[in-house]
Amino acid sequence: MSLTDLKTKYQTEILDIRILLSISGTDTSNDIPIALSVDKAYKAILKYTGWDTFNSDYITAVYSLATAYFNNDTVNTKTAKGERLITQQSQGSRSATYSNATISIDSDGLTNEVKAALPLPKLKVL
Repeated sequence: MSLTDLKTKYQTEILDIRILLSISGTDTSNDIPIALSVDKAYKAILKYTGWDTFNSDYITAVYSLATAYFNNDTVNTKTAKGERLITQQSQGSRSATYSNATISIDSDGLTNEVKAALPLPKLKVL
């Protein structure tokens, strides 16, 4: 599946997340990264729960996780480009504080909040 296909497939989710993150309606530069984040969120939730199809009752978990993925990907991209994420700076004695404001994602690919919002996973019989 191409990036354009993902953007088309998750068009509704992209618009909703743009609203949640207060991204301008005319700024479409983040649509593909948001689509990738939504795709990762759906896949992580399906893998964790053991569902074959997504239960739409848990769409808020997708939005929460996709927002976390989008934030982490944005921070990692800026860091890779050499941009420093300065959270505090003073000129007097030349002090600066840097922050890596990523959201903690566990080995299942979920945040604690999303995991708490989802039902317990199905048992897998080997």
